[in-house]
Amino acid sequence: MPDCLKVLCAHVHGYKSALAAWEEKNYSEHMSLTAYPQDLDAFVNTTYKMLKSRQAGLIAESKN
Repeated sequence: MPDCLKVLCAHVHGYKSALAAWEEKNYSEHMSLTAYPQDLDAFVNTTYKMLKSRQAGLIAESKN
């Protein structure tokens, strides 16, 4: 699994303590314990383009 996805999972998981506090009406916590992965957007963009290219190739192959 790419590191940026692991960091994203940790970032999302880091909100659990804030959500638990919010359930107790404690709104002092409002941040994740870990930062959002800065390289995630580039990873998603690159991966999406690669997958769309592979999809186009597979579609072209299936028409032959």
